Amino acid sequence: MSFNDAQSSISTLTTTEEQTLVRASVGGDVEAFEVLYQNYAPTIYRYIAYRVNPASEAEDLTAQVFLSAWRAIERYQQQTTPFIAWLYTIAHNQVINFGKSKSQTMNMAPIDEAYDLTDTNRHNSPDFQLDKQAEYEELRQAVIKLPDDQQQVIYLRYVEEMGHAEIGRIMAKSEVTVRGILFRAHEALRKQLKRETSFG
Repeated sequence: MSFNDAQSSISTLTTTEEQTLVRASVGGDVEAFEVLYQNYAPTIYRYIAYRVNPASEAEDLTAQVFLSAWRAIERYQQQTTPFIAWLYTIAHNQVINFGKSKSQTMNMAPIDEAYDLTDTNRHNSPDFQLDKQAEYEELRQAVIKLPDDQQQVIYLRYVEEMGHAEIGRIMAKSEVTVRGILFRAHEALRKQLKRETSFG
């Protein structure tokens, strides 16, 4: 699978299909879990690649997420948390552990590498592209300095384009809390960049 080209939505599965596949996976059906992997791996890769460089490290961590998920699938409680939220939790822990193992501040991948924010068909001027790249790099450096929960909310809101309620389910926080985290992230970015950011 080419993760770099994957720009699909979170999943093409219906809720019923997902539940059936999860139940089969819990029962040891490897092929069922492979279908879950095919649907969710691009999303998990984007989440990791947004925060980890180089791409090869993100690919390895994505594989580790699904290996961990397969090993722990019997403990997954489908009725209490969405499957994608469970995967995000595993991915989040993998990213944290990766940072600790490297004993350094993680290099977050450029936003436009993890998710295509440029439209080269509409904006193919070299000067425009250079300006945009400079803006993205400035924004990337600012996001890196945010607390972990603010980085996660920024990613889910503006890269995966999730609503506040959906982010709350994934992060196990109330919608009000998510809005508060997002507000603090906005303010921190504005102070760092000393101008209004594209996040509003």
